Amino acid sequence: MKTVSLIKSVACCAALAAFAISFQSCCKSSIVQDPEEPETKVVAIPYTASVGSDNTDSSTAPQTRATINSSKKYIFQAGDRLFVENTDSGHEGDVYGYLTIATGEGTSSATFDGTLYSKNGFTPADNTPLKATLVSVNDRIHSISSDGFTITGTSYPSSIAADLAEAVSMFSDFTSTGLYGTKSFILQQSSAFVSFSILFEVGDKISLGQIVDVAVTPNSDPSTSRSASLVVVQPGSYKKIMFTAAFPGGTKLDADANISLNWFLSPNNYHKVVSFGSSNTLQANKSYNVGRSIVDVSISI
Repeated sequence: MKTVSLIKSVACCAALAAFAISFQSCCKSSIVQDPEEPETKVVAIPYTASVGSDNTDSSTAPQTRATINSSKKYIFQAGDRLFVENTDSGHEGDVYGYLTIATGEGTSSATFDGTLYSKNGFTPADNTPLKATLVSVNDRIHSISSDGFTITGTSYPSSIAADLAEAVSMFSDFTSTGLYGTKSFILQQSSAFVSFSILFEVGDKISLGQIVDVAVTPNSDPSTSRSASLVVVQPGSYKKIMFTAAFPGGTKLDADANISLNWFLSPNNYHKVVSFGSSNTLQANKSYNVGRSIVDVSISI
């Protein structure tokens, strides 16, 4: 039976520098039950790690979060987990595990406690490189191993979110590298977010509460397509739909990037395609706003 060493985080402090962070405006994960600890001989090792940034410039500072508040500042939320594993050549994954948030929900600083494991007789040194990934309870892009201890992949689903805060909670990819002895991580956001507001000025061709099938196509790569069925609301004079889509930073928008809209209002099926982009690249850790007004629609057979 192989020996697995246990690294116990006594006070794993994910303390962020007190700075105001907001989005620059250009305007699957499975939820697993806590796994059982391996039934092997273990050795407890105290470990403390801080998470944050000393950079107070909101235009360039690395970001940390679980979601955002009303001022679009990243904050932690209950259920956040910090997955940690070593990355040095020849020993990748010999140290692994996750830490859970203990205090600090709803603020920009938090304390994480948990357990890391070492295997294959590996003992981490001060210069052992580590990678940390922050995963929220609502996460939808990180795949987690069957034993619940490690992240096995990152993939964006085709689904969208109701608003920016929900999108940040579900589709953020915050990672960092650090050294075991330094016990500090500066997380950086790799996702880009696009919030859409589609206003319907089409008279009686659409109704309040209408279900509209939406498909967002940034480019010819099928993996970048996003889709959902949304309900028409009327917060003001006109009916509209609103949603936020997330993409990996670096996703390219073709000149013909578009939103396709389809709905049925008896006796007709209606269809509209609107452009939302020009040749451009969505940058990581940025939020974009796209607003469009629909003034005419086609009847589809």
